[in-house]
Amino acid sequence: VDTENVVLKIRKKDDRFVLDAKKGKYEAKCVVVSAPATSAGYLLRDISWSASEEFDRIYYAPVVVIHASVKRGSVPPGFGFLVPRVEGKRTLGVLFSSQIFTKRAPEGRELLTVYMGGATDPDVVDYEEEALYEIAERELKETLRVDAVDFLNITRWKKGIPQYTLGYGKYIELAKTLERENPGLFLTGNYLNGVSVADCIKGSYEVAKRVEDYLAGVKHFPENSPKSGMV
Repeated sequence: VDTENVVLKIRKKDDRFVLDAKKGKYEAKCVVVSAPATSAGYLLRDISWSASEEFDRIYYAPVVVIHASVKRGSVPPGFGFLVPRVEGKRTLGVLFSSQIFTKRAPEGRELLTVYMGGATDPDVVDYEEEALYEIAERELKETLRVDAVDFLNITRWKKGIPQYTLGYGKYIELAKTLERENPGLFLTGNYLNGVSVADCIKGSYEVAKRVEDYLAGVKHFPENSPKSGMV
């Protein structure tokens, strides 16, 4: 495992792939590209410039992620909740992170993960921190009736969630064509297999099996179907 290295370009050399990286070159019989669509297209520009341009057109909605701490017991047991747009809130949803995963909060506290932005509210990603905290605090108190909220940090994803808009199937077909024309190249990620964590895990298992089959000489090409990714 080579850590803290950056792949700059992937190119073909006979029946192998060459990875030009910041810290040297690597040759491989097969390559799995799990980067976001724009980055994947950039890496593969020498293999297919047209595919690179197409992948660059995929729209990723921005997302703001805010982590907050509240008193244990001040939120109900559960996974969290989503907020329908018709409610007029800026919050997309909230995860009760410390109820889902152990050891995520100190004794007596609960960790909440608040999401804002998305395709219907993209400008919020550029708001000042204080404005974001103010919105999150007000809406957490309105929805969960919590008394006090301590904010921990904010992460802004300018390109957060790929949007499976009308006609998106052409990108799925493009990925299939790239793989078919370049045996040993495998593409995966939330722009192909669905945007949820479960979708990404499932897609990773599937591509691992395809790599195993390829190296064992089994030829097959699975069908990938897009799932709803609008937020």
